Amino acid sequence: MEADVYGPATTRKILKCTHYKRALHAHIYSYVALYEMALEESFKDNPQLKYVCLKATEGVEAACSEGKDIKAESVKQVNRTLLEATDEVITAFQEWEEQKSQHAMYKAMMSYLHRVETILFFIAATQNADRELHLQAGEELSKLFFSMDCIKYKRLWPRYIADMHDLRINHPQTWEELHAGNISVTKSVIPFVLGQTTHANI
Repeated sequence: MEADVYGPATTRKILKCTHYKRALHAHIYSYVALYEMALEESFKDNPQLKYVCLKATEGVEAACSEGKDIKAESVKQVNRTLLEATDEVITAFQEWEEQKSQHAMYKAMMSYLHRVETILFFIAATQNADRELHLQAGEELSKLFFSMDCIKYKRLWPRYIADMHDLRINHPQTWEELHAGNISVTKSVIPFVLGQTTHANI
């Protein structure tokens, strides 16, 4: 079994982006670890927010540990509470991030995290057949293609996004089909496992 420890050969493939799955996993691991560090630092300046997060997560844990007596409504309620708490934390974290942006090392780290976020949003849009998220994440990806000098993508991707938006007016039926979830392909009824049409084996 694999131990998720990458050797030199795999690392080179990850850096060259020739091994998609392992490269994605490596970036996710780095993303989670760095974000945890950033959150812990922000909690030092805003200790009350850590208490808010802990209280909300404890509520979710308690609601989900009721065993057979678990009630869907109670879980939904604590989830809503958790999301509300998360909104407060995100707002405070963004303000804290703005204050720390003057530090070059921190700014570089957050730039990396936001790039990974954009990629994860785009993947999630495909897996959920979410047209709006696909276009929003696609627009953010367009900026990355320009900044990283990806010649073919930076020439063709903005045109793709523009053509997709034009479907709303020029081809409304196609636009509605994409909104209905036909922007992705699936061979299973399991949610969150849809794939890109270019990866479908037909």
